[in-house]
Amino acid sequence: MEQDPEQNAIGTVLQEVQELRREISVMQRRMGLVGSEQSKSKQTLNVYFDKVDSERKPYVVVFGGILKAKLKLSPIRLAVFLAFLMDLEDRCSGGEGIGDIAKAIREALEVVDPSSREDQDLANGIRVASYRFENFIQGNKNLRNDNFRFAFNSKTNKCEIRNGEGVDVSESVRISASTNDGAIALLISKVLSGTPIDRLRKTGAMYVPDGPGGVDELLLKFYDHSDRLEVNSLYVRPPFTSYPTALLEYIGVPPKTIDRKRLTLNGLKEGRFKFTEILRRDVIWDLIRYSDKTGFKRYPPNVDASQVESHLDHLIYIIEEYENYRLFLTDAQPPFVVVTYRILRDLAPESYSVFFQPFSSAAGRDLGCFAISDHDVLRSINENIVEWVVSHPTTEREQSAVISLIKEVRTHLSEEGPLPLLID
Repeated sequence: MEQDPEQNAIGTVLQEVQELRREISVMQRRMGLVGSEQSKSKQTLNVYFDKVDSERKPYVVVFGGILKAKLKLSPIRLAVFLAFLMDLEDRCSGGEGIGDIAKAIREALEVVDPSSREDQDLANGIRVASYRFENFIQGNKNLRNDNFRFAFNSKTNKCEIRNGEGVDVSESVRISASTNDGAIALLISKVLSGTPIDRLRKTGAMYVPDGPGGVDELLLKFYDHSDRLEVNSLYVRPPFTSYPTALLEYIGVPPKTIDRKRLTLNGLKEGRFKFTEILRRDVIWDLIRYSDKTGFKRYPPNVDASQVESHLDHLIYIIEEYENYRLFLTDAQPPFVVVTYRILRDLAPESYSVFFQPFSSAAGRDLGCFAISDHDVLRSINENIVEWVVSHPTTEREQSAVISLIKEVRTHLSEEGPLPLLID
């Protein structure tokens, strides 16, 4: 049966209008035109994914917010559930959803169960799993209460959030999906809904686990552009930008971390990036604290004194070479570990505040974080927290004095050896 050309044209126009609505929604958030009040007006469904020690059903999904439930899933059911949930999440935030659900399920299954790539009957398996998923959702009493229910619409082949009367109220609900598992984070962010920064722009706030598909990918996107960037950092160690590339490779940091260093130095060289790093003064001395049992305090155990010296030399080089890189040292105790990023795009500036897990293992890698995309949050952190530390009486802002201290630490290590590291 031939389709009416006029109907096809109308359908194309409607798709373009929907895409424009989505782009405007994202742009409004970037520009700060959509604030927290609108977010508060939406009900929230929180969905948390985790991996457990179970051969048949190794995945757990926990619902919070408008629904309370806990589900145990097999790999293929997890793939199906993720695809339909991400489709629903996108539609709840003004998007069109995932165009090809079957393709999304297949890509998701290849991540959680790589052996599925060898399955010659995978397409039929996905078809059957999708059909059974409808029965699974409709037959699960935990996915409904007096006010809401997580439902499947067999006519549209999509999941919905319905109210107590059975009416679809998905547009009034915000879906928040999170996980501590790196593989699932990679799946959520890349296979189903773009990069972590894409999700952050849509949701406004989210937890990002460590690993290649999580924090490594998010941080890289903060630097991978041609726009101006302003960074204010209250952290637990010098940034990886200050490490010699050879040392980063020796430590074994992810390739994206090395890419981030390269992008940062290029941005500083071109004058597009402005980087202010604030560290406690004792962090610099901690770089040369050593124990025979654990090695240098702020490095992995396989790093030796000569490599620490090369790091200190490179840190001095970064400060001297790049005018837009400033390192402040203080005795003040910052209340938390946070880095703010303001990308000054011509059309719509973007503001991100990232709260990192302040554990000692962050000496060797970037840990998970909670990220917020909000102009007011960034401005409040910079005006109150960062400015308080910068203006603290103990804070050294003169770069020549900062370099002198680093040289003093470096000289101590080379001439007198490392400082002792007392371990409880």
